[in-house]
Amino acid sequence: MVCCFWAEAAARRYLPDAALRGEVSEFLLAYLGSGLRDQSTAFAPTGGGGGGGGGGGGASRLFYLWGLPGIGKTTFATVFAASLEAVLQRFVDPERRCRIVKVPLNAVTPANLRAVLRVKGISDWSIERVLEQTIVRGDLALFHLEENPAEHGLQLALHALIAKMLAAITRLYPDSAAGCILHLCTSNYAPAEALARGARVVEMSPPGPERQRSWCEAELAVHLRSALGEAAAAAAAAGGTAAPPPLDVQVTLAPAVMPQTSDLRALKKLVYTVAFAAAQHAVPAAPAAAAAAAAPLPASVLRLSLGPDPDVGVDKGAEGASSAAAGEGEGVCGMVADMRWDPPAGDAAAPLAPLRLVSSDGFFFHPRRAGGGEAATAAVAGGGATGEAVLREAGWAQAPRATACSLLAMVDAGFLAPAVVCLAGGTAAARDRYCVALGAAMRARYGAAGLHVEELAAREEGDKALIVGEKHELNGGLFQVIDRAARHPGGVQTVLVVARVNAVGQFLLRELIEDGDSRTHRQAVSLRRVLFVLSVDEGCEVAAQTRSRAHDVVDCTEF
Repeated sequence: MVCCFWAEAAARRYLPDAALRGEVSEFLLAYLGSGLRDQSTAFAPTGGGGGGGGGGGGASRLFYLWGLPGIGKTTFATVFAASLEAVLQRFVDPERRCRIVKVPLNAVTPANLRAVLRVKGISDWSIERVLEQTIVRGDLALFHLEENPAEHGLQLALHALIAKMLAAITRLYPDSAAGCILHLCTSNYAPAEALARGARVVEMSPPGPERQRSWCEAELAVHLRSALGEAAAAAAAAGGTAAPPPLDVQVTLAPAVMPQTSDLRALKKLVYTVAFAAAQHAVPAAPAAAAAAAAPLPASVLRLSLGPDPDVGVDKGAEGASSAAAGEGEGVCGMVADMRWDPPAGDAAAPLAPLRLVSSDGFFFHPRRAGGGEAATAAVAGGGATGEAVLREAGWAQAPRATACSLLAMVDAGFLAPAVVCLAGGTAAARDRYCVALGAAMRARYGAAGLHVEELAAREEGDKALIVGEKHELNGGLFQVIDRAARHPGGVQTVLVVARVNAVGQFLLRELIEDGDSRTHRQAVSLRRVLFVLSVDEGCEVAAQTRSRAHDVVDCTEF
């Protein structure tokens, strides 16, 4: 069962380090063993109190994962729940579920955590109620506490409240709660000593260069296959033919183009931007491949080989460098994508023209302009010609124009959900000029009715209501704004959120600017067609966690 768990994690392209793999394997052996005492009884794992008490076989059920931003701590929560659920459904009960109940601690204080923890009515949305309903249904709950704060006193105050709530649930459901609530805390900071004593603490480390390269190749294949599969299916539907079988995509990434980083989010930026550009480049050939694939023959194979572009250079860039730094130049590094269709029926492989990509930070790539000009930039960015013209008229240099247009095109296509831009340096007026120009470009692109602009300032704890809503609101703050735009009666609106922040505001927004839809124990919102711009106050550093999540970090001294 433990081997099956790690096979499921590998299928989700997760890269556990040795310490995490060892701790989780040891826990699973004890936990699953305690729940499978003999073949005649249902799976019923045992355990003590949830806040660091003993789990099955005496193993703590509180995991505390900490380390640098972008090394997979939050991703592990999703992978753990999905992999454990798959194991239980295969070996124990095909209906058994493992539900994540997430609480972002960056958005709470002990006072307002107390307000949402405990049951107060028959149909409230307290954390206790959600956990209770999960275990009453016979499912497992992965109670994920995200963004545990740095200050040890605050850690202990928050976790003391949580331990009391978990103890209350265990008293009510002594035969199920003890083993059915698994407790995971993720943080960039080490745990307080008292908290660490009752937990399995893992300081996570990033994977090595070769594992990163293999991971990028696999992720590029998945995203490119998905994009081209959608295009082929759309072409088949338009032509009234049967949907083709899935395309096979094989990717080779030369070590020379791999940036050096400890941040897997930065590598995701490389994956998304390269996959998007490659899909756009291959689309003209996709309909023909789709028509061929509809025949009773093997599916087409797309081979993508990525190597350095000698015309741009081999400087891999500095992590987090500004896209504005390249000015009118092409960037600090480039790569060439050689793409070749291998069609069915044994015909000669069909090569595409080489795709030349350029980046000013080593991670965010867009097609290299062929002769420059508005039309070239617009064409490679998905057709946002009017938006590009507005940025040109505002005096933006080629590199930031191309990056902004590529971001908007990826937002349109759902490749980025959400897109995140961080503005640093320069004056408040310079950062505002960037926001005004970007907003004007987006209005030109989507029309006034197709765009919603939301501006806010988040600089102190009291501003969290602007983000998550008041504690009595089920769906307030930005969650409500984004949800309303998605349900707009005139059609789905693209949302531009301009947030003026200091260190506190960056902390409050961390969870919402994470890649993928935002979900807590009571709130959920799709972040498709959403672009966040975080304007960081003068004199305030861009937090490592913000830089990790941003797709573009812009030095506004250039504006």
